[in-house]
Amino acid sequence: MKVEKVILNRVEGEVSLKIQWDSYGKVSDAFVVAYNSRGFEKILEGKELPDALVITPRICGICGHAHLIATVNAIENLYMANSINIDVPQKAKLIRQITLYSEIIQNHLKWFYLFIMPDFIKLLPTAYLEDFRPFSGEKWKKAIKYSSEIVKIIAIFGGQWPHTSYAIAGGVTADPLKTDIIEALSIVDNLIKYVEKEILGIQYEEYLEIKNIEEYLAKSENGDLKKFIDLCIKSNLDTTGQ
Repeated sequence: MKVEKVILNRVEGEVSLKIQWDSYGKVSDAFVVAYNSRGFEKILEGKELPDALVITPRICGICGHAHLIATVNAIENLYMANSINIDVPQKAKLIRQITLYSEIIQNHLKWFYLFIMPDFIKLLPTAYLEDFRPFSGEKWKKAIKYSSEIVKIIAIFGGQWPHTSYAIAGGVTADPLKTDIIEALSIVDNLIKYVEKEILGIQYEEYLEIKNIEEYLAKSENGDLKKFIDLCIKSNLDTTGQ
């Protein structure tokens, strides 16, 4: 048995990945070790409830909005658990959902293009994978562009991004104008075109009607999702670890 230590430093600071191999060369166990505590729990101790809405979005520069929504939900649940009714207007609920989904889309684009696809360059080096090479690859650069575009919706409705704090107990501080909504819709329309052309390789309405992976592989016109699936099959990642 041997133990190998790999340093990971991709998004949120430095952690160690300790991998334990068995005598057959298979991974028998793995441990992720984070050596540093950022101490947000300690920072929140003794603070007023509204302070959490400003502090927790700063936990992460990528998914800070998710921390905001989790915090405002926790505060509202706390009020209701103490028999204080919190009635969030439907408009506020929609704004929260729109902004949260915008951040989720950004996260998915970065996960796929900045982390997952570049890993295949070392695993299965091929000419077309050079488009995914960090900093120089065209697909890598497009992912940076569109992942940055979609979070502008959070800034439109929430006033800023990252570290937005517009969601408060009972609703939101935003009241978007018609022009704000039109601008947000334009961003979404452009993103849909990008997803159809680059990721899916087909129209999204058609994609949503697909019943199985074989049907998608047959219909997709060289979409990056199709490339990913092909790479997984070539690398046996569709069976390894199941």
